[in-house]
Parts: sequence; C-alpha cells; structure tokens
Amino acid sequence: MNKSFIISIIAMTMSFLTAIGLVYQSYKTPKLGFVKSKELFEGYLGTKEAKAKYSKNSGEMSANLDTLTQQFNKSLAEFNTNYSKLNSAEREEKKRLLAYQKQNLDKYNEVVEDKISEEDQKLTQGVLNQVNTFITDYGKRHGYSMIYGTNLTGNIIYGNETHDLTNEVLKELNAQYKTLPKE
Repeated sequence: MNKSFIISIIAMTMSFLTAIGLVYQSYKTPKLGFVKSKELFEGYLGTKEAKAKYSKNSGEMSANLDTLTQQFNKSLAEFNTNYSKLNSAEREEKKRLLAYQKQNLDKYNEVVEDKISEEDQKLTQGVLNQVNTFITDYGKRHGYSMIYGTNLTGNIIYGNETHDLTNEVLKELNAQYKTLPKE
C-alpha cells in the first residue's frame, strides 16, 4: 500500500472520530439539578441576619408609633374627662387640636408602614440577589447546564432526590456568607 493512501485513511479516520465526538457532545445529557427555593432562602444565614435587622428597625418604628398613639389616647381621655368643665369655645378648640393630632398620627402611621414595607422589600431583594448570584456561580463551578428552583406555585412538582442540590448549595452558601465582611 501506498504511504499517502495510509495517511489519507488515518486522516479520514481522525476526522470521522472528531465528528462523532462533536455529535456526542451535542447530544450529551445535560447536567441538571434543582434547589428547594423556600428551604434555601429560609436556611441562609443572610436571610436570618436580614430578618433580625428588619425586626429591630420595624420594632423601633413601631415603638415610636405606639408612643404617639398613647399620647393621643391620653389627650382624648383628658378631653372626655374634662368635657363638662370646658366652655363651648374651649371644647371646639380641644376638638380641633385632637383632630389635628389624630390626622398627624394617621399620616405618621402610613409613613411608618410604607417605610417598613420598603425596608422589608429591600432586604429581601438583597438576599435573593446574593442567593441567585451564588447559585449561578455554583452551577458554573460544578458543570451544571441548568439549576431549577422550586416555588410555591409548582415550577417543579417532583424532582428525583439525586438531583436535589438544596442542602449542598445551602452549606456552601452559608460557608461563603460567614467569610463576608459585616456592615
């Protein structure tokens, strides 16, 4: 046999094997996994810290509101107790002051509720961003094609436990969180 013929056969064989490899790669089963989003979110140390911060801040705001409410109730009780001792002009003035105080209390209550809701949303979104970024990095590091997240509306109704990454991801996520600088 001719030397160039043998080289041609070897080249064609190599090309054929390369093509088979490329076809195999394109049909290779992707590496998939899922996490139980609620368990991951609730078990994450960042979530627990954010909830503690939220509770502290909302508790302080609620305490201020409670103080103002008590002051209003005290003023109202004094007015009711002294009602018969006041002349009509004094009654009208006290009623006007109480209405003004109640209006301010209601506005403050609304501001506090909005602030508490805004802070809760901000803290929750921050935690979700941390978790999602971590899962993206985790998937890349471990060669996953896709990692699904379960939710209460049923994106994944059932997943074989061998594909459940929740505990493994949570362990690494919390380990990473412990190394982050604290505010």
